[in-house]
Amino acid sequence: MKIYIAGSMTDQEYLRIIRQRINLLGHEVTASWLDAGFAYGDRRCTASHMKHEAPRDVAEIHAADLFILNRRHRSAGKMTELGMAIAFEKRIWLVGPPAIPNVFYGYAERPAFPNWCSVFETLEKISLGSPAEQRAPRSTRQKNAIEAGAT
Repeated sequence: MKIYIAGSMTDQEYLRIIRQRINLLGHEVTASWLDAGFAYGDRRCTASHMKHEAPRDVAEIHAADLFILNRRHRSAGKMTELGMAIAFEKRIWLVGPPAIPNVFYGYAERPAFPNWCSVFETLEKISLGSPAEQRAPRSTRQKNAIEAGAT
């Protein structure tokens, strides 16, 4: 399964370790922002650099089967990415307590995970069915569940 991790640039190093663990579970993390090496706003991050970064991030969110939002630390970028995940009808998981409350957290498919260890446990157990079902938009998955009699 392709997974996009959104978070604060402050957590970049920490989330690279999280990515390694998810990869070891057999999933692919599509968040190349983790390898940017410096924070946006850093003097090395020019307007032309950001112009290249944003479309890449949008494409990676679009390609993901699952969007995971690390809620530690404030970040305007990760909130923008959450909005894209909602617009692209991605499966959304939240991790940790919120840095700030947000009404759009209601789009998550389940209650927030308290920590990354619980995410790893769930990813180890998860059974997503067919590849087509894995990539189905959230509304399609909900419709299929209703038609199958699931709640």
